[in-house]
Amino acid sequence: MKFLTPKNKPKEVKRIKPNSKNYVMNITGEISENTFVDWRFAEKDNDLVFNINSYGGDLTTAMNIYERMRKEKRKKICKSFGGVESAAINIFVAGDERIAGINDVFMIHNGKVNNKTIDELQFFMDYANRCSVIISKRLSDISIRPFEFWMDLFTNGKNNYFTGQEMYDLGVVTELI
Repeated sequence: MKFLTPKNKPKEVKRIKPNSKNYVMNITGEISENTFVDWRFAEKDNDLVFNINSYGGDLTTAMNIYERMRKEKRKKICKSFGGVESAAINIFVAGDERIAGINDVFMIHNGKVNNKTIDELQFFMDYANRCSVIISKRLSDISIRPFEFWMDLFTNGKNNYFTGQEMYDLGVVTELI
């Protein structure tokens, strides 16, 4: 399959084809405590492929999935299918390879809270701030930008959108399709 790059030059599209070497999991929609990502039944020589199209959700669940993925010794391939937003960014950066379409959407922002008491709100904001530091460190480890660049995106009070091409230019995405 071919498509035109922004410079109108044909580019060959590489596809990860399902085969016995790949164990494919889909993470779509909202990430919640019900998000089930399980690779226990994958063969030991399988690469783990995570297809992600998520607008985010529960940060604690995303942090736990990240930790499980990083402990896994097998190759992890994260592919964006349309959008990787909010908490889903944390899962995407756990991949050894991170693949996105040129126009896929990535969004980084500070956490949002609805219908919380003052104590709950303070606890959540403290937790979100700690997670912002952790995720900014993870992004700076895999990209060409320093920790301060990423931290600013979490604290500037905006929803910060990037295309797959921009995330590739920043070094977060390792391959464009």
